[in-house]
Amino acid sequence: SEGFHNPYVSMTLDGCIDAARDMTCAGARYDFASISGRGLGTTADSLAALKAAVYERRRYTLDEVLRALDRNFDGYEPMRQYLRNRTPKYGNDEPAADAIAADVVAHFCREVSSRTCDRGGPFRPGFFSYGMHVLEGTLLGATPDGRRSGDPISNSLSPSNGVEHNGPTGVLNSVARLDAGLISNGCALNVKLLPSLLETPERRDKFSALLRGYFDQGGMEVQFNVVDDATLRDAQRHPDRYRDLVVRVSGYSAFFTDLGPAIQNELIARTAFGDYW
Repeated sequence: SEGFHNPYVSMTLDGCIDAARDMTCAGARYDFASISGRGLGTTADSLAALKAAVYERRRYTLDEVLRALDRNFDGYEPMRQYLRNRTPKYGNDEPAADAIAADVVAHFCREVSSRTCDRGGPFRPGFFSYGMHVLEGTLLGATPDGRRSGDPISNSLSPSNGVEHNGPTGVLNSVARLDAGLISNGCALNVKLLPSLLETPERRDKFSALLRGYFDQGGMEVQFNVVDDATLRDAQRHPDRYRDLVVRVSGYSAFFTDLGPAIQNELIARTAFGDYW
């Protein structure tokens, strides 16, 4: 912090002028730091897969799963497909997986909130990935949810890409089971909709009802990309035609054509909900 003072921002914060200290030197009256969690869906799905496949159904032993992970599922494709497609997944309104996700969130938030930063203020937990989930996936080995080494992990509070089989209602019901009151630094939930889902007044009314239901259940935040994959792929091929195409990444907006190919591909890989109502 000694090399990155922020005098102009500090002048706008209560306490810095009175204390004659920069915000980076504990001058602010409300002085906290934050730690962001990423990969909640990957974590919850991995734990749910182990619980179901190893401990409840006894389909595989833990040693068998570990060997498959060490080999990046090479030679273990039937196991990978089972873990990917036959075990509970967060984001589908499945209590078994959602309960695990809620436990992970609660444990993470309690641990973060119990610590103080080097300026003396508390740490506040949040769930943002900013696109780092793509990079972190390249550094992480295979996981028990059927994800291969190098593939992106799930973003922010969102479910893992491709596992949401009960529509946007299933996603929002799952996320609403998390205790949002513990997430004091905020979060990002990303949902992708096809434009056809909002093309008539009746469909927009249903969309509004969906949102009201989510927030009535205690949901904190949700952000949407309303775009089809054909448009995104065409923007990759012809970026000059789509300089004004703005997308939500994970906690921030960006021009799609300014993003790197890895993040562009992850946005395309997200489940697009259409013809749902």
